[in-house]
Amino acid sequence: MMRWSTFLAVSILTVILVGCGSGNKSDNASNVKSNVPTSEGSAYDSTNRSTDTTKTNDNTQNKAFNFSEFKLDADYGSNQSYEIDFENRNNGADASMEDQRKNQKIEGNAAYTKLEPLFKQLKFDVNTPDAEVKKQILKVFNLDSNYKKVELDVKFSDGTKKKYTFTP
Repeated sequence: MMRWSTFLAVSILTVILVGCGSGNKSDNASNVKSNVPTSEGSAYDSTNRSTDTTKTNDNTQNKAFNFSEFKLDADYGSNQSYEIDFENRNNGADASMEDQRKNQKIEGNAAYTKLEPLFKQLKFDVNTPDAEVKKQILKVFNLDSNYKKVELDVKFSDGTKKKYTFTP
């Protein structure tokens, strides 16, 4: 008799605990967004709450750059590099910058704010000769001429992916 009452009590407590869950987990997961402005114009703060709920169908911000992904890695040897990672997706964008020579790393909104005017200066597309792409990258990002190698991976707005490797 004692076993049955224990089994019944444990079963009832299990049902109660499961029923008192924290709610629909898919709602919580969908609230996690990037820390940079999205192509719809909304931004998210560091606690993943929307700071601007207005949505627009104007995709001019999304078309401000002729690429949706941009990864730059300038190697200076001795574990010193300058790196940029940017990815624009439908639900937001991720951006980060790291300059090991200056011991600086920024991410999210701060990185996007710094990268946006630089990206707007880039005028190359998938058909631009590599020498012109190199010239623009070195100038716009103010890369020192003593680099060992520069690698650039770009996914253009039309979906074309291109990899560049530059040496001095």
